[in-house]
Amino acid sequence: MLTLLLKLITNFLSAIKKKARSNKD
Repeated sequence: MLTLLLKLITNFLSAIKKKARSNKD
């Protein structure tokens, strides 16, 4: 379960980073 949660958080963070990058451009 912990691994699944970690995976979810990682995906969430990468999505936020992508959004931040798009907003910067």
